[in-house]
Amino acid sequence: MVLMLLPARRAFADITINNSSISFSNNAESGTSTITINAGGTLNGGGSKISDLGNWANSGAFNVRK
Repeated sequence: MVLMLLPARRAFADITINNSSISFSNNAESGTSTITINAGGTLNGGGSKISDLGNWANSGAFNVRK
């Protein structure tokens, strides 16, 4: 499994997570057109604000810190 940290205040065209883990920095603001979390993938949102302007497909795990 690969862990990737995404920088704050960035825009991404699409995010697709396959058999890996992606974590947003705490209190980050990021935007994307489509988020796809495939089986075996994990998106750790932390305390971040994630704007999804398109589709959200989740067959994996999405973790939010409250």
